[in-house]
Amino acid sequence: MDKQTTKTETLEFLNKHVVAVLATSSKTNAPHAAALYYIVDNDFNFFFTTKSNTQKFSNISENNKVALVVVDHSLPKSVEVEGTVDLALDDVKQR
Repeated sequence: MDKQTTKTETLEFLNKHVVAVLATSSKTNAPHAAALYYIVDNDFNFFFTTKSNTQKFSNISENNKVALVVVDHSLPKSVEVEGTVDLALDDVKQR
């Protein structure tokens, strides 16, 4: 999005889409990117789920700094963000 795009326009764009690519890196700085479904709140906090046996979970556990991009190739427009992940673990055991 360009610098003239408002917060409202950016949130509308993000809420019209459901898939993002999350980039993480391991403790040895090996990069990893994974597509995921997300939701976003009005403060630009992104929420997603993942299983604990995935590469992104392992990477986030070791290094919580990430980048995320949502793209619409038909416009073309994208939103790119950088930040940190706070893990919220549940007590459900995998079967």
